[in-house]
Amino acid sequence: MIGFLLKKTFFDLWDNMFKIAPHNALLLVSASGFFGAAVVFPQPGLRLGIVLLGVFWSALYLNAGAAAFAKISDYGSAAFLAVFGKVRAAVRPAVLSTVLFCAAAALFLGVIPFYLLLGNAAGVFLAALSFWALLLLPLLFLFLPAGNGRLTKKPPVLLKKCVLFFLDNPLFCIGIFFLAVVLFMLSAFTAFLFPGPMGIALFLDEALRLRLLKYEWLEKTAGEGRGKKIPWETILAEERDRLGSHSLASVIFPWKNDKGN
Repeated sequence: MIGFLLKKTFFDLWDNMFKIAPHNALLLVSASGFFGAAVVFPQPGLRLGIVLLGVFWSALYLNAGAAAFAKISDYGSAAFLAVFGKVRAAVRPAVLSTVLFCAAAALFLGVIPFYLLLGNAAGVFLAALSFWALLLLPLLFLFLPAGNGRLTKKPPVLLKKCVLFFLDNPLFCIGIFFLAVVLFMLSAFTAFLFPGPMGIALFLDEALRLRLLKYEWLEKTAGEGRGKKIPWETILAEERDRLGSHSLASVIFPWKNDKGN
């Protein structure tokens, strides 16, 4: 399943490069404006407010991008302006993302140093506990932007479903998280223009969409397949047909088909 996910994501990213890269540029420039403004103002309260606005704006843009590019995951196409049409639908998940970011920042900058400064065994234990909580946050809510469309649009239910999804697929979530980190590092070679944040959002949507096919299969088998090995070759057969005969040759030599004509 991971192999097919990487293949599909690669070709979807390649085919939509000129839609994704400009949005990455707009996101980076606009977010930099917020964080640059925060440096200018000396008042801590105002500076913190501007930073939070920057975080919210970044989350809003990313969630809108995830919602718009979901059509690409579904073998469709997304117009460049489609991202702006999804802004309203992205407000609630953006608020959730901002709250989760603040929780992570509080753990990293406040809670863990405080416990370490206690200088006793209890402090070290609580600091370690907080550290693991900090690591769990991105794993638990890795699919929050994609889940806003594919799981539910109700914020409390979305948070619950994200947690349940992780508990049912922990190794998958960990693997996808590391692949997203790899994509982030590769983006540095293109100044984060490609695949960049929007490309990673598309990758996460692709991953969630394909993983949810497992639950469709379980539903069709009336749950009898639960606990058994998931027949991904069978499940993905239709997906492979829909993807078609994409190949690296078609990327390198787009004027040629797979038969070399």
